[in-house]
Amino acid sequence: MTRSGRRFGQRIKYEDEMRGAVVAQLTEEMSAGSARIRVDLVGSTVPEHVLENMDFLNYRLAAVRLEPEVTLSDPDITWNRDAADKSVS
Repeated sequence: MTRSGRRFGQRIKYEDEMRGAVVAQLTEEMSAGSARIRVDLVGSTVPEHVLENMDFLNYRLAAVRLEPEVTLSDPDITWNRDAADKSVS
């Protein structure tokens, strides 16, 4: 299922057939100049935004924006907040 073209902060819920649980997903896209990154956050609950604030990204990259629409078809980072192992894929 393609999830591009969604507005930032939009959440979806779906049933994970393997776990038999309802999973929430938040997808956001950020940019600095022409570079873009899409982050998908999944779990039983999701926060308002992927990052609480953009200070660190702005310090490292300058002028990072949260894009109003997701245009990338696939995530660059997937963060499962409920996973026992903490890893980024």
